[in-house]
Amino acid sequence: RRAALVASGHIAAGSRVVVDADAGEGLSLVPLAEPSRIERPVRAQPTVLVLDDNESLLELLSIRLTHESITVLTAATAAQARELIAAHRPNSALLDRYLPDGDGLALAIELRSAVPGMATMLMTGMELSSEERAECERFAIPVLRKPFLNEEAVTLIRSSLARASAAGAR
Repeated sequence: RRAALVASGHIAAGSRVVVDADAGEGLSLVPLAEPSRIERPVRAQPTVLVLDDNESLLELLSIRLTHESITVLTAATAAQARELIAAHRPNSALLDRYLPDGDGLALAIELRSAVPGMATMLMTGMELSSEERAECERFAIPVLRKPFLNEEAVTLIRSSLARASAAGAR
């Protein structure tokens, strides 16, 4: 009944009510004049680390993801990425396959065990070998092919965050 009263505008969402059990007449809901003291938890923005040595790509993804209420950390090297991950513990990481100082796929696999619950994704402009594709499948690392639309990156990140969140809830 309370939901119906809120929907009809008779009481405000979040209002406190007194439920009174009248003999023979059922339940009655009486709204209180004071606001609810129940504080809704504030959902933290997810954080994604984007690792690529292309500064323009990092800038474009940062702008788009920030617009989507996602906090963005950027790195141009695997060493910078490891430092940021240790300091900030992002929810997810979108890693370029080929890096000036390492291998994005190896880093993604490393992160799977080092930071459980963090969604890891790989992006590449090159075709993956059959062994690399098998590793991505084995470790459930989705691959984003370059060139891609910003929306494709946002969709991949959001779906990876949702999967990681669901897996953590189990």
